[in-house]
Amino acid sequence: MARTIARLLVLGLCLSTAHAAAQQATVLNRVVAVVDGEAIFLSDLERTEALFARIDPRNARRAALDHLIGRALLAQLAEREPPVPDADVDRAIENVRRQAGLSDSAFWAAVAQAGFTRSRYRSDVRRELGMLRAVDRRVPPNLARERLHEERERIRRELIRELRAHAQIDIRI
Repeated sequence: MARTIARLLVLGLCLSTAHAAAQQATVLNRVVAVVDGEAIFLSDLERTEALFARIDPRNARRAALDHLIGRALLAQLAEREPPVPDADVDRAIENVRRQAGLSDSAFWAAVAQAGFTRSRYRSDVRRELGMLRAVDRRVPPNLARERLHEERERIRRELIRELRAHAQIDIRI
């Protein structure tokens, strides 16, 4: 489970890096969708699309947009739930640092090089953990370990489908 969480954090943080880079750009960025008031930018879509193109180049743009919409919906749900404690954020960051095989100073230097402050990085990790918890709260408690990943993914997809049904989504591309 710790490895799954670490992988999800790394993916989320890669996507967050794209978002942070877009915010620092001097060129104006185009809004491609708005999800319950939260903008999704063209630069985020293009970076995510590049990741999805490795899997299915013909459907990468649609898959990337669906992914970003789902993330926005899960993040909004997570914001309505109890906040993630600082100790859990610290533990998650430590796990990522350890798996990367970096010293504390080298890790934070890499975070800074990616364009994050410590505060922003911690905020993004907290958001990622909140989204994971929003899904995990719905996983049956006595689920067999070998079924956990597939059940978590099934619940995530179902939850996003439910959230989409009630969301205000304005796609502008």
